[in-house]
Amino acid sequence: MIFSRVVKRWCVLCFVWLMLLLPSFGYADQPVSQCPSNDFNQFLTAFSTNTTLQSNYHQHYIRKLTLLKSPSGPLLPYQPLVDSRALHYPLMPAAEPSVTSVVISPDGNSATYTDKRGGLGNIKIYTFLHSNTCWLLSGIEDWSVRDAQLTLPDRPGMSPVEQRCAGRADLYGQLGGPERYPLTAEFFQASMDYLVCAAASGDPESSYGAAGLGLSGMAAYPGYAETERLFKAAAKTIPDATLALATFYCDGGDTPSEGACVAPQKAQGVLEAAAMSGSARGLHDLAEALGAGDLIAKNPPRALACYRAAMKAGDTAAQASIDRLLSSGVKNDASVPCLAANP
Repeated sequence: MIFSRVVKRWCVLCFVWLMLLLPSFGYADQPVSQCPSNDFNQFLTAFSTNTTLQSNYHQHYIRKLTLLKSPSGPLLPYQPLVDSRALHYPLMPAAEPSVTSVVISPDGNSATYTDKRGGLGNIKIYTFLHSNTCWLLSGIEDWSVRDAQLTLPDRPGMSPVEQRCAGRADLYGQLGGPERYPLTAEFFQASMDYLVCAAASGDPESSYGAAGLGLSGMAAYPGYAETERLFKAAAKTIPDATLALATFYCDGGDTPSEGACVAPQKAQGVLEAAAMSGSARGLHDLAEALGAGDLIAKNPPRALACYRAAMKAGDTAAQASIDRLLSSGVKNDASVPCLAANP
C-alpha cells in the first residue's frame, strides 16, 4: 500500500517535470540563421532570394503601404503597422542592387531599396534598419494600382486596355499633382506613359493630356513628331488643342521661342482649318492670332472680320474685341474676308 502511494507520487512528479520540459522541446524558437552580411548590398542580395532570411530578419511590426480610396475619392497611401506574423513569403523578388536603386543613410543605420523593374506603375520600396547585429526589414511600400480600383472612362473608340491606361493615368496624375511624395517625378512619368497608351487609338482627351504633360517639364518630352501627332489627334474635337498645336509649331518644340514664330505657315494652317469648320472658338482663335501677330502675321482688318464671324457663330465675347479694334483706328472694311475663298 505504501509502495503504491510512493509510485503514484513519483509518477505525478515525473509528469510535472515533463510538462515543464515540454515548452523547451515542443515550442522552442527556430534557430536564427546567421546574418549574411553587414554590407547592405550583400545582405539585400541574400535576403531577397532566401525566405528563411526573410522570416528571421525583420522587425516585429512592419509598416506596410498600399494605395486605398479616400473618403473624398482619390487614392491615397495608407500605411498601418502590420504584425510580421501576418506576412506572406516570399516578400520580394530577387533584388538587383545598384547605385540608383539603393540609398543608404549617411550614418549607415538605414537603407532603402526601390524596385522599378515592374514599371513606374508597379513600384515597390523596401526599407531596412540596422540593429546591433544585422539588417532588419522595417517597411514595404506598394505603389501599384489594381484594376478594381480604376474608374474607367466611357469614351467611344477606346479599347479595354486603353480604358485601363486612362484610369491609371488619372490616378498617378492625382498622386503627382500635390508634389508631396518622394516619387512625384515617377508618378508624373507614369501618368505620361499611361496617357500615351490610352491615346493609342487617337482618343482626343488622352492625346491632349499626354502632349501637354510632355511639354510641361513634369514628364519626359516624347519628341517633336510624337507631340505633333498627339496634338493633331486632340485638335479634332478639342478647341484648346488647336491653339496649343499652333503655339507648338511656333515654338518649334518643347522650348518656347524667344523670337519670331518658327513655323508661321504651319501655325496659320492649323488656325485657319479650325476656323473653316465654322466654330465660334475656331474663328475667335484665328482673330486673336491675327490681331496679336505672335503666332502668325499681324492683320488687324482681317482680325476684325474674324471677330465679326465669330460673333455671328455665337461668340458674344467677340463684341468687346470688335470695339477695341475699331477704337484703335482699324477700318471696318466689308471687302476684307476672315477666310480666303477656296480657289
